[in-house]
Amino acid sequence: MSEAVADAISMLDCLLHAEVRGPGDMRAAMERLARRHKVPFAALWMLRYRPPKDIGVSVFEKLCEAYLELHEQQSRFTTDERAQTKAQTRLGRALLRAVAALDRADLPPLDDPDGV
Repeated sequence: MSEAVADAISMLDCLLHAEVRGPGDMRAAMERLARRHKVPFAALWMLRYRPPKDIGVSVFEKLCEAYLELHEQQSRFTTDERAQTKAQTRLGRALLRAVAALDRADLPPLDDPDGV
C-alpha cells in the first residue's frame, strides 16, 4: 500500500466519522460523501474495504478537498464555541487560558518524529 493510499484511507475515515449518523449508516454515509464531493462510490468503497495498491490523482485530490473543507468547518465551529464560552470558576478561567495558549502555540504535527 502506497503512502498516498494510506493518507486517503485516513482522510476517508475522518470524513466517515463526521458523516455517519448511527449504526448501519456506513453505506449511506459513503453514498452521501460520494454525491456531495463528486467521488465515485466504488473508489470510496474500495478504500474502506479493499485498499488498492495505488489511487487515482483525481480521487485523492477530491478527498483532500473534502477533508480540508471538514477541517475548516470544525475550526470555525470551535472558534465560535470558544468565543461563546464564559468561565464560571477560577479553574474554568485557567483552562480557557491554557486552550488559548495552545491555540497560539506553533506545535508540530503529532506524526512528526522531530516534534517529539
